[in-house]
Amino acid sequence: FDSISEKLYIAQANKIAIYDVKSDELEYIEDIPGNFAFDSGDQMIYDAEHHQLISYIVGYNKPLYFDLERKRWNSLTHENQRLEFGHHSCVYLPQDSLLVTIGGYGYHQYKGVLMKYAFASNTWEEVDISKTISPRYLGSAGYLGQGKILYFGGYGSESGKQEESPHNYYDLYEIDIHTNEIKKRWE
Repeated sequence: FDSISEKLYIAQANKIAIYDVKSDELEYIEDIPGNFAFDSGDQMIYDAEHHQLISYIVGYNKPLYFDLERKRWNSLTHENQRLEFGHHSCVYLPQDSLLVTIGGYGYHQYKGVLMKYAFASNTWEEVDISKTISPRYLGSAGYLGQGKILYFGGYGSESGKQEESPHNYYDLYEIDIHTNEIKKRWE
């Protein structure tokens, strides 16, 4: 979603739909070369600074970019996919050139990790947060400013195991992405 122009981008194999929230109009970029291979682990964010879409899989070091001016992907598929962080929460911080993901689900496990992708170095940093925030997925995250993220709720279990009493969470945390400090704000 481009919050400046209020446009929602929806990518499909060989076209991209663009919904303009203000005008209630839908347009398409069609006949995109190749056949982009989406997978259940793909997530997409909008990069306003470079006017591009970024498709990523948590743990994979090469995101894919769709240039909205040139109307093409830089590549058509992710390789060596790591699909263990489904339904994670994410926040993109363009000023830090950083993508932050929290939680996720895969291989019958809820995840209790904070993942940070640095676009400058094409590397992920994994931070275990399970001692402070129980493993979960389906939470909500938003940027608070000054390097801080708010993370709310989700569904998971204390152990992270799917079979051990999963339940909904309604707690709220403040996470400093530079120091990894976590403060519980609401239970």
